[in-house]
Amino acid sequence: MPKLVESIKVSNGVIHLPELHNERFNLARQRLFGPTDPIRLQDRLNVPENARVGLFKCRVVYEKNIEAVEWHRYTLPDIRSLTVVEAGPDLDYALKYTDRSQLAQLYARRGDCDEILILKNGELTDASFANLVFDDGDRLLTPANPLLKGVKRAYYLSQNRILERRITMADLPSFQSVYLINAMLDLGDCRVDCADIRLD
Repeated sequence: MPKLVESIKVSNGVIHLPELHNERFNLARQRLFGPTDPIRLQDRLNVPENARVGLFKCRVVYEKNIEAVEWHRYTLPDIRSLTVVEAGPDLDYALKYTDRSQLAQLYARRGDCDEILILKNGELTDASFANLVFDDGDRLLTPANPLLKGVKRAYYLSQNRILERRITMADLPSFQSVYLINAMLDLGDCRVDCADIRLD
């Protein structure tokens, strides 16, 4: 059975979006293992002393039960260019697996760019490690069909800060920039001008 992972932002000892992480964690357990007693993640995460100052990624590895909890100091990525790579229709990353081999194969096609934008079934979906938010100058739009429905994406949708929309290659010229967001990255942490997006 494949292992899953939940990556959680911890800033100066504060766990971010715990309820949304808890919801995704338990839904994934139910999907893979059937009816299971819910686990409240917050009760299992005791921030260690050496992770209480600064920015850390808490990495929870699990199957039906939690197998490991890791704490890693985190530095924001420096991403300035993107290339669009097309994935086959069989690519499936609806759950956050520890096995990222399919994504790694796509990432290997980035050439001299820093990161990739994944095109699947004619739609832009995600980067290799983050959801996408496109800025057209008036609205912030996120792909309606991402590979993985991230926790930060869910949070911004719930706050009406971003809107879902089907986004194709034909839409790219209408955007000024794209933000990469995930549990560790807020809007504005990682921004790329659309002029710096290339084709595979």
